[in-house]
Amino acid sequence: MLKYLKNTCFVKSLKLDKRILYAALLDMAFFISALIIIALFLFLIRSGWASLAYLTPSIERMSSFMGNLSSAPNAAAISDVHLIYTSLRSFMIKSGMLLVFFAILLVLSSSFLKSLAWSIILRERLKAKFFLKFALILFTFNLFWILLFALFAFGINPEISTKFVFVEIFSLLYLSIMFYPIFAVDKKIWQSIKKTLFISFLRSYKVIAQVLLLLSIIYILANLIAVSARLKTPFAFISLTILLFIYLAWIKVYMALLTQEILKKERLK
Repeated sequence: MLKYLKNTCFVKSLKLDKRILYAALLDMAFFISALIIIALFLFLIRSGWASLAYLTPSIERMSSFMGNLSSAPNAAAISDVHLIYTSLRSFMIKSGMLLVFFAILLVLSSSFLKSLAWSIILRERLKAKFFLKFALILFTFNLFWILLFALFAFGINPEISTKFVFVEIFSLLYLSIMFYPIFAVDKKIWQSIKKTLFISFLRSYKVIAQVLLLLSIIYILANLIAVSARLKTPFAFISLTILLFIYLAWIKVYMALLTQEILKKERLK
């Protein structure tokens, strides 16, 4: 019995070493960098919008003109319309360019830190090819789910949309928690997708209980962190946050062992 337990993926994953700590630090670095990137993007957007304050007189004149439609449009009104249109158009174009730039920056930083974490966990050197593939996968995978989320979130029937959004979020977590460790080992996109779908659906009974438990613990820790933030208890907040990142790093190790064990038994290469 003890011999069997020692050979389980769970017990093997508990043999913690510096890899877990390094992976946790990289996850924290990604979280902090993501916050900085998003905050900087929002700051630039707010600054750009604030710079449009010079349009206020033109907008007020347009409002006055729209309130009196019986009067014929004069040169000043036409000039105001042109100024407002060109300024807002320029703002929208610049905002779109900033969104694309910061989205790419976020994907690249996420890809680098996450692929580096996986390389450390698997005791491998980080290679440019793996990093670029990870960036492509991360961008495509997240874009698909974002578009799907937008489709359901703005659906016609709010009740159906809410149910689909819940299913989508669970599906995203369920698939990603297995796909990333499989891809980190195989480093082949289509082969990793095939193996992920195989385990997720055809062998779901071998992973569903573990995945639900892992996600439940994440949910509990996240709620405890939120409570500690509301209660303003810095020690509890910092301790729980560190614990969450260590736990997320451990999940990488555990799921890499679990998925590879299933694939080995199924002889799926």
